[in-house]
Amino acid sequence: YVEYREEEQEYRMYYSATKAFGSSESKIWLAVSKHPEGPFVNRGVVVDTWFTSDLEPNGIDAHIVDSKEGRTYMIYGSFFGGIYGKELDPVSGLSIDQNPRNLGFPIAKKPALGKLDGPEGAAVMYCKERDYYYLFLSYGWLGDDYDIRVGRSKKIEGPYVDYFGKNLLGESYGLKLANSYCFEGLNPYAKTENNWTYNG
Repeated sequence: YVEYREEEQEYRMYYSATKAFGSSESKIWLAVSKHPEGPFVNRGVVVDTWFTSDLEPNGIDAHIVDSKEGRTYMIYGSFFGGIYGKELDPVSGLSIDQNPRNLGFPIAKKPALGKLDGPEGAAVMYCKERDYYYLFLSYGWLGDDYDIRVGRSKKIEGPYVDYFGKNLLGESYGLKLANSYCFEGLNPYAKTENNWTYNG
């Protein structure tokens, strides 16, 4: 995720690295530059989920949002512990408490008996006209039933609820906005050792 901060006059790139594909042990770094083409220089680690259990969030899929009060938050997470929010220092772009091991607060997690994979790929947007924060996120498997869903809240920290008022933190997946087309892709990775078949 890359954004330009006007007051600090810098481009900020939040990027992730993980221990292995499918691992919950990841880190989100911040690198900064005066130009969108770079060079980008590392400033530090913002989220560190290394050596955490699979019940904790995964340090990937960063998205930055400013609250209506002018506070800055990172929205992140994938599978495992769900989607989290964490307050940042708007000047440095790092954790407000300078502690990357402080994982923040949960805002979305799949229902206990939920069968869909996820959530992941979250972003929060504030709508001034409605005075709501909207949480967009995805559920499902990349191969067939992947989708985009939404919930809303009066506060950036939540609770985010669906159309029927059910909490996205364990009660609801959220209102489905879009989902995969149904088609079959035979052997899309023919040159890999997996030879997977995708259904959508």
